[in-house]
Amino acid sequence: MINTFKTIKTEVHFKNKVGLCRFYGSASPATTVEEANKFIQKIRDLYPDATHHVWAYKIGINENTILRYSDDGEPANSSGPPVSKAIEGNDLTNIAVVITRYYGGVNQGVGGLIRAYGRTASKTISETKIIENEAFQIVEVKPVEYNQLGDVIHHVEKLKGSIKNIVYDANVKIIALLKPQDIDKFKTLIRDLTRGVAEISLGEFVWQEIK
Repeated sequence: MINTFKTIKTEVHFKNKVGLCRFYGSASPATTVEEANKFIQKIRDLYPDATHHVWAYKIGINENTILRYSDDGEPANSSGPPVSKAIEGNDLTNIAVVITRYYGGVNQGVGGLIRAYGRTASKTISETKIIENEAFQIVEVKPVEYNQLGDVIHHVEKLKGSIKNIVYDANVKIIALLKPQDIDKFKTLIRDLTRGVAEISLGEFVWQEIK
């Protein structure tokens, strides 16, 4: 399992003139195919009179990755693949990129299109902030005695995790976020601390930006 991934932080727009043609690069974070398609349509609506709207997106991590692109009427493999390559070259996922082209009256040839689309996509991506996210898993610990609470919090923080919630009742229930690779060690620490009384339940994975 991949425990980190890189993406872009915010939507970005970039203009690039190549000869008599104008290229408008647009990129946005997208965590689902639906979000990516919605962004692509947004750019189509923003530039309704453009000649082409070439796009590529990559969604997901690990075995669930989806990578798609479209030449949108340009010569086959002259535009979509270079945009896709810009995403892959920056090792990004959860991103959608659209390169909008206004034809200037002079044919650029397949080689020229490959260079123009690839450079515009790369430059567009470079105009925004690239961030790295890290996987954490939700961990529930219960029952914990009140006099053990401080030690549990200490163990979580020592493992660079965080406390998500604390529920106070006859005993205490703690919900924390921990890196997957640290959970076995945490289980051992809690077992020793509570003499095997506390039970640990594992929940879903969440992603947090590495600051």
